[in-house]
Order: sequence, then structure tokens, then C-alpha cells
Amino acid sequence: MAKKIILIVLFLAVAFFSVSEIRAGMKAAENVTVAEQDAPVSAQPEEGPGQVSQQAAPQMSEDRQTALIMDRYDVWSNQFDSADWFYTITDLDHNGRLEVIAASLQGSGLFTYAAIWEVNEDFSDIAECRDDLGEGGSYPDIITEAANCYHDEAADRYYYLFDDVARSGMAERWLGKTVLCLHDGVVELTVICSEYEVYEDAEAEPTVTYSDGNGNALTKEQFEQAVANWAVSKTMDDYAFAWTEVRSQG
Repeated sequence: MAKKIILIVLFLAVAFFSVSEIRAGMKAAENVTVAEQDAPVSAQPEEGPGQVSQQAAPQMSEDRQTALIMDRYDVWSNQFDSADWFYTITDLDHNGRLEVIAASLQGSGLFTYAAIWEVNEDFSDIAECRDDLGEGGSYPDIITEAANCYHDEAADRYYYLFDDVARSGMAERWLGKTVLCLHDGVVELTVICSEYEVYEDAEAEPTVTYSDGNGNALTKEQFEQAVANWAVSKTMDDYAFAWTEVRSQG
């Protein structure tokens, strides 16, 4: 009889600890689930044999990034208070962090001025991207619905081809084939080739000259082939932009 009582007590003790462990495990699982739902970063990837544990890159959905950008509207929208301008939200460098581009086409010379802001690495704010333009420098004609996007797989960089038209009165016109690349928060603008047209006599045909990005003379045929030559070893695709117009209050 005593032996039976001891066995019953041991059985109940084991059952009690088993239930306690199950409850503790369920509670821990609930905490993990809640933490995963609230966490702004992605879950850790599973480790395989020989792998070193690494912090997973932070992630945020595009909807939440867009909300963050619009929450900072006063930061990036004050570039063009006194002019009509446009903005678009995109991911130029395909790094999973969105950018907002604010741009304005101004003056009879058709100059485009722009600023680009990107969601920062921890998704807590946005930061203005630097560019290699000097004071007063302008962007190519980026306010367009679509552009050719070229991917340099070796360098893992994306380039967007834009026309850049500038005028000086009615007599002079300049057309540049310019690519824009955003990399590590820096906007790089590169002129591949250009065409310069000048009317020296209103009654005569214009004089047209062609140049490469360094100012060296090109023939018309070389000018027409310059973009294709530059794009060798790059893959090309169409890329769409959805611009929203903002009217000046002035």
C-alpha cells in the first residue's frame, strides 16, 4: 500500500511539472509571437551547420515607408515653396528603402531642379541624398512617366537614362543624354553624349555639333550610337514614375 501511494505521488509530481512546462512553453511562444508582430525588423534567419549568427537586415513594408515619408512632408516639400513642382516615391537603387523625389521645371531655359530624400537604414527617418552638382546645377528632365533603367550587375548599380533639354532664347538648344544613379545616398549624374544646335541666321538651317561626355567631338552616327555603346554588358528595362503635381500657393 505504501509503495502504491509513493507511485501515485511521483506520478502526480511528474504530471504537475509537465503541465507547468507546457504552460511555460505556451507563454513563451505567445511572447515571441507578440514580439514578432511588434518588431520593426525581420526575424533572424535559421542557422545552418558552420554558419555564424548575424543580425538580419531591418525591413519595413513599402506602405509603412510611404507613411513615414508623408509624415515628413514638411521636411522635403519646402524645396519649391514659390513654384509649381512635382514629387514621386520610388526605389531608385533597389535596396528596399524608398526615396521621395521633389522636382520643379523652371524658367525659359527649361532647367530642372530636384532634391531626393531616402528612408534611412533603421527606418526611423529620412535623409537627404547628396549630389555631385555645384551651386545652381540642374538635373536632367526627370519629370517623366517612364525611363530606361540599366542594371550593371557586376557593380550592382542601377542607371536611369533621361533627356536633358536646355535652351538659350530661340537661337540655341542643347540636348544631353544623361544617366542618373543613386548609390550609398549619393546621386551621380553622367552625360553620355550631347547635341548642340544654334541658329546663326534665322533664315538658314541651324549648325549642329555633337560631343561625348568629356566634350570631345562626335559625328552624328557616333552620337546616335553612344548610348548603345555605353550600355554594353548592362541589362535594360522600362521603369515607371508616378508624379504628383503640387501647385504654388503664391
